[in-house]
Amino acid sequence: MSANFQSLFSELRDFLPQNALLTDTADHVPYLKEWRDRFPGAADAVLLPENTEQVSVILRLCSKYGVKVTPQGGNTGLVGGQIPDPGNRGVILSLTRMNKIRRIAAQDHAIIVEAGVTVAQVQALADSVNLRFPFSIASEGSAQIGGVISTNAGGMNAVKHGLIEDLIIGLEAVTADGEIYHGLKTLRKDNQGFDVKRLFIGSEGIYGIVTAAALRTVPKPNADLYFAVALKNLRDVPEILSFLRNRAEETPEEFELIPKIGFVTVNEHKGLPVPFAEIPDYALLIRLCSVRSEAQLRQEAEGLTEFLYHRGLIADAVIPDSLRQMRELRNFREFLSECQKYTGGSIKHDVSVPVSETPGLIEQAIIAAKEILPDIRPFPFGHAGDGNIHLNFSAPVGMEKAEFMRYEDTLNSAIFAIVSALGGSFSAEHGVGRLRRKTLGLYGDPVANALRLRLKQTLDPQNILNPEKTLADYTE
Repeated sequence: MSANFQSLFSELRDFLPQNALLTDTADHVPYLKEWRDRFPGAADAVLLPENTEQVSVILRLCSKYGVKVTPQGGNTGLVGGQIPDPGNRGVILSLTRMNKIRRIAAQDHAIIVEAGVTVAQVQALADSVNLRFPFSIASEGSAQIGGVISTNAGGMNAVKHGLIEDLIIGLEAVTADGEIYHGLKTLRKDNQGFDVKRLFIGSEGIYGIVTAAALRTVPKPNADLYFAVALKNLRDVPEILSFLRNRAEETPEEFELIPKIGFVTVNEHKGLPVPFAEIPDYALLIRLCSVRSEAQLRQEAEGLTEFLYHRGLIADAVIPDSLRQMRELRNFREFLSECQKYTGGSIKHDVSVPVSETPGLIEQAIIAAKEILPDIRPFPFGHAGDGNIHLNFSAPVGMEKAEFMRYEDTLNSAIFAIVSALGGSFSAEHGVGRLRRKTLGLYGDPVANALRLRLKQTLDPQNILNPEKTLADYTE
């Protein structure tokens, strides 16, 4: 261990609570194990602060000794942004113990929490005061608020409520040199020039570390209904969404695409009954929420699906008769990512295009993928309501994962070229992290990339915070 690390740890031991400095490599394992098993990591220590002041001191001392810091929340990220590169070990700064509820401001429709509070906990807090936190992702039971803010996560409610950035009223964050940004307000209007909190949203911790947030809530609905429609033609998705937006009393809360392979795989591995008599190539899972009664909401759904059917836009519709059936419908969407693992090797893309281009994206991507590997199994699903499709592909039956992954670069190049031509983005909601830095260099706007780098050099000149992440990498 270098003299810098020894000096740093000596000062930290005098300041941090007991068991807040983990230097034994055996204790690091949970913080280096990520969901996709794609990103090997190593750290010289894991730090577990309990409050913002401790984060401030940690960053001031790490800056003093030139030690790299990788911030980490619930460790649910999918692009490796929360795992230190072995070549830039440094320390992991875990926000897990910063899990206090600062304040429930019900009359301001806001909840103020620390970064280590999970999304599910915020949802429960809102529910306890008859409000709703309208943000939902598959990992919400373990994903922490600081992490979803740092990646600007989207999730299934984005079609109506936007990304997490649209639900943030105020932020508290700590800069690379330990200064605390006190922006934790519940003001709906605060126009004092550039909105500083935007520096920390979606930047994956490279400009500063989020320690607390004031989050927007909405009125709690009286009724909540999921239903599913079987598509006749994938090309009709934008028209169906436009119809629902124009004719439904409320904008759909969720508008999720599920492919045939998704129904088959979830049915096989989770035992959920497929809701349709004949499994369609694609179906939409739709959620409506309303302050009206459940009977009124159900009546509206019946009218909407009947109209879509007679217009020839859907082949079938399923409106659940019970809470159990409704949960089963939602679980088909919830289990898609998990169950794709059972199909063998997979190559995943988190991309977005204008909603009108969603069908063309899927069709062109499948054609391109099959030209590369004819027996590849397309597995596209996700947020059709906002143009964010998880354009995934499973290996041909019987092909080993290692062999399949040799096609990844070729497939990525084909997919990202299509996305770019359609005016889309190669990174919709998962972030850049370690996985997509080269892609950002190839497809990101060069002026935007240069501005991000300039900000980094200004705010973190020693490159202490989350090095080798997020910023464009032009190297081959």
